[in-house]
Amino acid sequence: MNALTIKNLYPKVYICAELIGSENVDHGRMAGADEIIVSGELSTNLLVRGALDHGITRMITELVSNRYGDELYKIKVPAYLAGSAFLKVMSKLKEEHDVLCLGLERGEDGKLIPNPEKGYRVGASDYLVVISDKRPRIS
Repeated sequence: MNALTIKNLYPKVYICAELIGSENVDHGRMAGADEIIVSGELSTNLLVRGALDHGITRMITELVSNRYGDELYKIKVPAYLAGSAFLKVMSKLKEEHDVLCLGLERGEDGKLIPNPEKGYRVGASDYLVVISDKRPRIS
């Protein structure tokens, strides 16, 4: 209901909604939520990861918290790297800016691609998902 009210009053506002369970995801989308985080599913998946790969949850917590260290960011593909293979983009960002590139969001359809194939050509309208100690300012 909150998302529906906000979208009605302010249609251009970007809404990220949290749900405890997945039973209301469709309602959240119909109400206009741009992103929906299902915290119950997220915590379940983290517990499974922790059981299978001990300690991995500490890394995930580090990346999504703003309390300490490196964080996840989404940045526009630098113009000088547009059209390059993902492996080259990843290497250049690490070498030149000490930024680790994990994947991308395609500009044409918003599809998230974690760990693209090394030869994947990065488009000028794409966004990169990176790990850095501060928001990268790369042009």
